[in-house]
Amino acid sequence: MDINAAVGGKVALTREQIDAALGTRDAGVLSKRERIALGYADRVSATPVDVPDDSFALLQQRFSGPRSSS
Repeated sequence: MDINAAVGGKVALTREQIDAALGTRDAGVLSKRERIALGYADRVSATPVDVPDDSFALLQQRFSGPRSSS
Protein backbone atom coordinates (compact mmCIF):
# COMPACT_ATOMS: atom_id res chain seq x y z
CA MET A 1 0.00 0.00 0.00
CA ASP A 2 1.40 3.40 -0.92
CA ILE A 3 1.13 6.53 1.22
CA ASN A 4 -1.58 8.01 -1.03
CA ALA A 5 -3.84 5.01 -0.53
CA ALA A 6 -3.13 4.89 3.19
CA VAL A 7 -3.92 8.55 3.82
CA GLY A 8 -6.73 8.72 1.27
CA GLY A 9 -8.38 5.64 2.72
CA LYS A 10 -8.42 7.25 6.16
CA VAL A 11 -10.52 10.12 4.81
CA ALA A 12 -12.84 7.80 2.86
CA LEU A 13 -11.45 8.37 -0.65
CA THR A 14 -11.88 5.54 -3.11
CA ARG A 15 -8.90 4.14 -5.00
CA GLU A 16 -10.39 5.69 -8.16
CA GLN A 17 -10.47 9.14 -6.53
CA ILE A 18 -6.88 8.79 -5.35
CA ASP A 19 -5.78 7.71 -8.84
CA ALA A 20 -7.68 10.63 -10.40
CA ALA A 21 -6.00 13.10 -8.04
CA LEU A 22 -2.62 11.65 -8.99
CA GLY A 23 -3.46 11.98 -12.68
CA THR A 24 -3.38 8.24 -13.35
CA ARG A 25 -7.14 7.96 -13.93
CA ASP A 26 -9.90 10.01 -15.54
CA ALA A 27 -10.82 12.91 -13.26
CA GLY A 28 -14.52 12.16 -13.88
CA VAL A 29 -14.70 10.32 -10.55
CA LEU A 30 -14.00 13.60 -8.77
CA SER A 31 -16.66 16.22 -8.12
CA LYS A 32 -16.28 19.63 -9.73
CA ARG A 33 -15.43 21.01 -6.28
CA GLU A 34 -12.67 18.39 -5.85
CA ARG A 35 -11.26 19.13 -9.32
CA ILE A 36 -11.16 22.87 -8.55
CA ALA A 37 -9.38 22.24 -5.24
CA LEU A 38 -6.90 19.89 -6.90
CA GLY A 39 -6.20 22.41 -9.66
CA TYR A 40 -5.55 25.09 -7.04
CA ALA A 41 -3.25 22.77 -5.09
CA ASP A 42 -1.26 22.05 -8.26
CA ARG A 43 -0.93 25.76 -9.09
CA VAL A 44 -0.08 26.95 -5.58
CA SER A 45 2.59 24.26 -5.16
CA ALA A 46 4.29 25.07 -8.48
CA THR A 47 7.52 27.02 -8.63
CA PRO A 48 6.92 29.84 -9.26
CA VAL A 49 3.39 29.92 -7.83
CA ASP A 50 0.91 30.65 -10.61
CA VAL A 51 -2.73 31.12 -9.61
CA PRO A 52 -4.50 33.32 -12.16
CA ASP A 53 -7.22 35.64 -10.86
CA ASP A 54 -9.97 33.67 -12.63
CA SER A 55 -8.80 30.42 -11.02
CA PHE A 56 -8.78 32.04 -7.59
CA ALA A 57 -12.23 33.55 -8.20
CA LEU A 58 -13.62 30.12 -9.09
CA LEU A 59 -12.05 28.63 -5.97
CA GLN A 60 -13.48 31.41 -3.82
CA GLN A 61 -16.92 30.99 -5.40
CA ARG A 62 -16.97 27.23 -4.71
CA PHE A 63 -15.52 27.35 -1.20
CA SER A 64 -17.14 30.48 0.26
CA GLY A 65 -20.60 30.26 1.73
CA PRO A 66 -22.78 27.15 2.02
CA ARG A 67 -21.00 23.89 1.24
CA SER A 68 -21.91 22.22 -2.03
CA SER A 69 -20.80 18.82 -3.32
CA SER A 70 -20.99 19.85 -6.98
